[in-house]
Amino acid sequence: MIKFLFFVAGHGDSIVNGEKTPVAAGSLVFVPAGKEHNFVNSGKEDLKLYTVYAPPQHKPGTVHCIKIDAQGEEPY
Repeated sequence: MIKFLFFVAGHGDSIVNGEKTPVAAGSLVFVPAGKEHNFVNSGKEDLKLYTVYAPPQHKPGTVHCIKIDAQGEEPY
């Protein structure tokens, strides 16, 4: 699975395969298949983003407000 993340608000850090990079509105991050990744809000406002990935990983309509909610979910 590959992922593209486009950040639209806030400030934070992208951590992909152990490499930390700052992100903000207008940043685009590519996550290659199988690479460990995380995104951390480091600002005062919400860090907001759009994610596009293929193939689908979650059932239609799935929303995870925090990372812990997504962990352990069976792939779609």
